[in-house]
Amino acid sequence: MNRDKTKMGIAAAVALGVLGAHVVATALYLIPDSPTKRSTQAVVGPYMHTLWEQNWHLFSPNPPTQGETLVVQCVSSAGLETPWVDTSQAVVRKTFESPLGPYAKLRYIYKGVGEQLLQRMQRSVTESCNGTAPSDRDGVERCTAEAERMLTSSAEYAVATRFATDACRSHFGNVGDAVSVVRLRWMKSFAFPFSKRSEIGSRSAYKTEYVEFPTFRTDGQH
Repeated sequence: MNRDKTKMGIAAAVALGVLGAHVVATALYLIPDSPTKRSTQAVVGPYMHTLWEQNWHLFSPNPPTQGETLVVQCVSSAGLETPWVDTSQAVVRKTFESPLGPYAKLRYIYKGVGEQLLQRMQRSVTESCNGTAPSDRDGVERCTAEAERMLTSSAEYAVATRFATDACRSHFGNVGDAVSVVRLRWMKSFAFPFSKRSEIGSRSAYKTEYVEFPTFRTDGQH
């Protein structure tokens, strides 16, 4: 009996601790801008953005005008090249199949992986090329190579390539475990402006931008 009470007490303490941490993180995320808030966002931001971020952009007068996602293309050891695919495609499909399930929130994880990788690349470029004049071609080449080295050795790159490889194996059974090359892009798709709704039949009215990430090879080369 005492052992059961001890277990229940520990479980309750853990649950209260998790709940308390979530409440504190939410408060730090929502309070007005301040030195305290800025100093905690490195920890609080990824947690809140990944699972709990909400906004009013779905509704007028400011509906969303663009979509962002991490897309991947894989090449098998036999040279089979897959189409480009959204890494969160399987989760999106599950969301439609089960609207009340947990899948809608899981998509934030995939988007967060891409966002973190993009931010890591931007920091790598800033840290490596700060002070390098655009006209200095040799300097730009050296700092670009260093930025790529920093990115490909980062935890963000390791996580993104793991997600991307799993996406290829999930979507393309003929690739299987023989994935040898993984290509990554951050894709930003812009919606039609309402003022140009009459052009909706024209494919040229769409606008899509890409950010290319370094190619990943499963043998460790880049």
